[in-house]
Amino acid sequence: MRNRLKRMRRALTWPICAVALLLAAGACMPGCAREPQIKRQTWMSMGTFSSLAVAGPDARRVAEAAAAARDCLNSIESCLSTYIPQSDISRLNAAAGREAVELSPAAADCLRLAVHYAEISDGAFDVTVGPVVSAWGLHAGAAPARPLDAATLRDALSRVGIRHVSLSNRWARLDQAGAGIDLGGIGKGYGVDVCYEGLRGMGMTNFMVDLGGNIRCAGQPRPGEPWRIGVRNPFDRDETLGTLNLSNGLAVATSGNYERFVVIQGERYTHIIDPRTGYPIKGMAGVTVVCTNAVESDAMSTSLFVLGLEGSRAALARVPGCEALFVPDRQPMEIWVTPGFSNGFTPEPEYAKCVRELK
Repeated sequence: MRNRLKRMRRALTWPICAVALLLAAGACMPGCAREPQIKRQTWMSMGTFSSLAVAGPDARRVAEAAAAARDCLNSIESCLSTYIPQSDISRLNAAAGREAVELSPAAADCLRLAVHYAEISDGAFDVTVGPVVSAWGLHAGAAPARPLDAATLRDALSRVGIRHVSLSNRWARLDQAGAGIDLGGIGKGYGVDVCYEGLRGMGMTNFMVDLGGNIRCAGQPRPGEPWRIGVRNPFDRDETLGTLNLSNGLAVATSGNYERFVVIQGERYTHIIDPRTGYPIKGMAGVTVVCTNAVESDAMSTSLFVLGLEGSRAALARVPGCEALFVPDRQPMEIWVTPGFSNGFTPEPEYAKCVRELK
């Protein structure tokens, strides 16, 4: 298993740069007359559902490929998870304010990418936001009886910020006691990319990796056809806004206010926090992002959710190939799409009039 993981990691290159619903990958779309040659296996990894769909002649190797992907994700989880006391990130957090900690290659790579996207997003994406998330009762424990007062928020924010992270080669340090790293906003995308490159290294050409809605596709499900993904309606989990075509190598991720939240004095507060202010985000219901790799789509979906419609323009301009769909948290529904996203997106008929282009 260790050799397999090493082969997967060697295949992972530095990127060129949290849930989309798998709807039609591996399934025949309406009007399709023939049975698709696609096989799928599912399992639990990194605290969520995972699946691998393999198409064409490679489908006969689905069990072998799924076993490799599962081993890979479990190994990455053992490095990144804050729920595993001996993981690299748990050890780093335990040493906050004291000594530096040597990280595994996977943990160092992922943390380096997290720092990169914090800079790209002007701090809208920040893996040190944990103290504020906990203060709002969004991580563990009970929610506060009332919204956080200024003093409590100021205290929590003093331990938040990528400035607290020092990273040199594989050594990392948090400069303040009580600061902490949580790679949940980027780790799943990282795992998908490692699996993707590893499966390509095994000779697989037509497949889709899905880790809790962080999805990346290779090849085609059938000759001449793209992989098709349903984009969830953030106001109704049982409906989709439309279908997104994904070509070879592209990845997709979604951040929404419907997955996790707390209710304080009758008001709902989403789990996505603005690390710059310490307040849960208001005004955005969902953001779906397509990028050239899964790390980027994972980090950018959170970044753009925090930045909102107007604030996202600068971040999008810094990330070539990043395209997005925004659903503001208001009625009547509005669906804003960047020009590149609209090229591959087909809205459901009832939502076609809601679509507008973000230029």
